[in-house]
Amino acid sequence: MALLNIFAGDIAYKKIKQEGLKPDQISGIFGASGAAKWLSIYGLDRAIYQDWLTESTHPIHLFGTSVGAWKFAAAAQKAPGIALDAFATAYIEQSYPDGFSHEAIRRETESILNAFLSENAVKEILSHPFFRFHCGAVTSNGFFASETKTVLAAALGLAAARNLVSPRLLQKSFSRTVFSDPRDQFPFHKTITHNTKPIQLKESNFRKVIQASGSIPYVMPAVTNIEGAPNGVYRDGGLMDYHPAPGILWGGEGLILYPHFYSHIIPGWFDKPFRKRYATEALLSQTVLICPSADFIKTLPYQRLPDRNDFKRFQKDDSLRIRAWREAAARSHALGEEFKAIYEQNAWRDVVQPIKNAAIQ
Repeated sequence: MALLNIFAGDIAYKKIKQEGLKPDQISGIFGASGAAKWLSIYGLDRAIYQDWLTESTHPIHLFGTSVGAWKFAAAAQKAPGIALDAFATAYIEQSYPDGFSHEAIRRETESILNAFLSENAVKEILSHPFFRFHCGAVTSNGFFASETKTVLAAALGLAAARNLVSPRLLQKSFSRTVFSDPRDQFPFHKTITHNTKPIQLKESNFRKVIQASGSIPYVMPAVTNIEGAPNGVYRDGGLMDYHPAPGILWGGEGLILYPHFYSHIIPGWFDKPFRKRYATEALLSQTVLICPSADFIKTLPYQRLPDRNDFKRFQKDDSLRIRAWREAAARSHALGEEFKAIYEQNAWRDVVQPIKNAAIQ
């Protein structure tokens, strides 16, 4: 039973069939929003950063939003395995016995960050020998900048209506904001450079930036007063780039590695109900998408991915959620072991499939 599926876009597929896959072919790695879903591939990420990508001689750009950015902040430390372990454990153990107030969420967020993102860790990330860390957030426009719940709820509804007409209209509600490694700017695709300006990351603003990238509107308080950034109200980058689509953002050479919990990519958060808006093959030509198989997902608790809604599902007995998430994280190490076997045996040509074969799970 295969635990992993490896799909590749046209350019990537041809290259792998001819040459296999080696770390020096990877120029970028993308990480998706998805909250607790990440726990299902935590073991895969650990194998990639702790064991496979260890001696690159060229820059590799990391771009993520929300939990995708948070895991990259762990992966780009000197001891990525230890940092990813600490992040996963702290994420699993967050708890809200007194409800989901902004204060409770702020407290738990701080606790998670403290577990894996020390001041020294930030220094390591911004001086990493080959990783270049970038993450996405959005700058709120108009009523979307309000923290009044009724106003923000109406603004969310308006954003959904605008997206229904065209995703381009979302810029009336919020704007893509990219915080970028100070040494190398993210290689943006030429089609988005006019409305996407990078803001330089610093040791002094890194923690606030990470918080902003995962600040889910209505659920979590927005982030303001980010040093070096324009005055504004910053929220979850997944609103614009839920599963960042390489063909929309990436203008560089080389291959994009995309460890993902799904076999499909949903570019924007408001696009989730619309399968016709899922990323097409044309947007994934340079992409190597590595994801758990349907058979693996059936082995997880409740035969599904962990999910942020589990907080409410198990609110009467949070120990059940913690137990399920721990088990999902533990099982994800099997994905890492299968990944190791593939690269140690150089079996890429045997396992890679054209991305058109990917099914919507």
